[in-house]
Amino acid sequence: MNFAKIINKSGLKIIILLCAYVHGNHIKIRQTQSQAIDPKNAYRNGHAVDEIKKIKMQELGLQNATNSINDFETTSSLTNHNKTKTYIDLINVTDSYFYGLIRVGNPPQEFRVAFDTGSSKIWIPGNECKSLSCLQHRMFDRNLSNSYVAENSGLQIEYGAGKVEGKIGRDTIQLGPIKLNNTRFLHTEAQDHIFELPQTVFDGVFGLAIDPNKDEKLSPIHNIIDNLSIKQKLFTFELPKGHNSTGKLTFGEINQELYQVNYSKAYGNSTSFTKRSNSTALLDTGTSFILGDSWTINKLNKDMGVDVNTNRIECSAVKYLKPIKIVLDNRVFRLYPKDYILKDKKNHACYSAFMKKSDGPPLILGISFLSKFYSIFDIDKQRVGLAPIESKFKENIN
Repeated sequence: MNFAKIINKSGLKIIILLCAYVHGNHIKIRQTQSQAIDPKNAYRNGHAVDEIKKIKMQELGLQNATNSINDFETTSSLTNHNKTKTYIDLINVTDSYFYGLIRVGNPPQEFRVAFDTGSSKIWIPGNECKSLSCLQHRMFDRNLSNSYVAENSGLQIEYGAGKVEGKIGRDTIQLGPIKLNNTRFLHTEAQDHIFELPQTVFDGVFGLAIDPNKDEKLSPIHNIIDNLSIKQKLFTFELPKGHNSTGKLTFGEINQELYQVNYSKAYGNSTSFTKRSNSTALLDTGTSFILGDSWTINKLNKDMGVDVNTNRIECSAVKYLKPIKIVLDNRVFRLYPKDYILKDKKNHACYSAFMKKSDGPPLILGISFLSKFYSIFDIDKQRVGLAPIESKFKENIN
C-alpha cells in the first residue's frame, strides 16, 4: 500500500503527487508540496470524453434515451439492509462511472448518486426543475418531507462542460446504514444537458472531498465520519471493471483479507509531501478516464499510435502495446492495454483512455486507473493509499 498526503481547496479535490513527463510508455509522478486546485469535475471535461461515453452506452444498447430512469434499471441490488456494515454498494455503468443509493427526507425519497472524491457538495434534482435532465430523473419534492428546512439561499455549481443551480436546504440523508440528520444539500432548479440520459444514469452527485478545516457547510464527509462509531476515520473504494458489476464504498474499515496487504506496515511507511516538484495529481472517482495536460497526453498517445484528435487507435495495433507505468511516490502502478484501451465492439473501434484537458491539476486519475486498485482516503492522517488488486507487490523506482 502506498500513501501520500492529501491536498484540498475549497473542500474539493483530494490530491496526490505529480510531476509528469513521458519517456516511452512511462509517466513518472513524484511528490509535491500542497497547491490550490480550482474546483473541476473532470469527467465533464471535453467533447472527446462525452463522445466516448456515448459510444460505450450505444454498445450496451443504452443509446435511446426516454423520459424515465426506469429504462436503465440494473440487475444488481443497491440496498444494504445489514445495519452492522458501513458500506454502500456501487453499480458500474459502462466502466465510466459508479453510482449508489441515498435516501433524502422523511419519509425518504430515493436517489442514485455518483460518489465523487473530486467535489464536496451534495446535489439532486428538485421537482421545480424543468430541465430535461431533471425530468428524466428522480426529483426531490421538499413538500413531501416532514424534516426539510429551507435555507433560502441559492447556489450554482460549475463543471468543465456544464452546470447545475438551485436552492440549498437541510434534511435527513441516509446512505446505506448511515443516517445524517440536518444535512445541507442542493436541490436543483436548472441543469445542463450534460446530465441527460443516456450518458448520465445517476440522478445527482454526493461529494466526498475532504475539507481539512471542517468549515464548509455543504461538505458532508466530516459529518459522515463523526456520526460513525469507528476507530479509523477513513473511507475506501472497490471499483471493479464490467458494466453492471458491483463495487463498494466503505467507511471506517480496510479490507485486508481480500487484498492480502500488510496495512500496518503500510501505515508505518506513509509518506508526506516535499518540495521536489511543483505539480499535483488527483485521484477522482468522479472522472471516467485519465486526464492530463496536452503535451503529456499527446506525446503518450502518439507513441502508442493513437490519433491525438479523436483518441482513436487501430484495434489491430492494440496487441502490440506495452504496459504503461505510472509512478506515484517512487512506486510503480502498471496499466495494461486492457486497462487503458476502450473498445467499441459495435463499431469495431478502439480508443485511448488518456484524454487531454485544458486546466486543473496536471494529471487526473479516474475510473480507468482506479478500477485497478483498492483506494483508501484517510481523513485523520490527510493521505490517500493504493493497493493493486491483482497483486500485493509493487516495484520500487530508485
